[in-house]
Amino acid sequence: MENAPERRERMETLALSPPEALEEILEKFPKFSEPVILRAPETGLVMVRGRTGGDGDAFCLGEALVSRAAVSIDGIVGFGMVLRSNSNHALNCAVLDALGRHPDSRERVREELARLSAKREEKIKMEEDRVKETRVEFFTMVRGDAE
Repeated sequence: MENAPERRERMETLALSPPEALEEILEKFPKFSEPVILRAPETGLVMVRGRTGGDGDAFCLGEALVSRAAVSIDGIVGFGMVLRSNSNHALNCAVLDALGRHPDSRERVREELARLSAKREEKIKMEEDRVKETRVEFFTMVRGDAE
């Protein structure tokens, strides 16, 4: 039985990965049972809520477009939800989630997603370094009182 943080991390990696990367992973996988579509990919709106300062009162920030899907492989259910309208991405997330929960493919999915996660972290680090180069530090000098 997998733990909740592991699944949460898998779902995050799947949702934030480029759709092409998930397609490449699925192409490399050996043939598995045909996924049974429990919820066909669909696109809709969800309400996004925010908090002032991170801990203040909640407020409705606006709506976001999401796509979602659910599949079953050998009786193991997988879910996918991604920002924007991309039905194939949501479906591929659901299939890889189900494969990530399947005992025969769990380790392989874990390895592939670790590689994707490392790539994403490297890209974020490169962007942070690029932004750091242009950062300007401001400081204030205190003047002495003339009293």
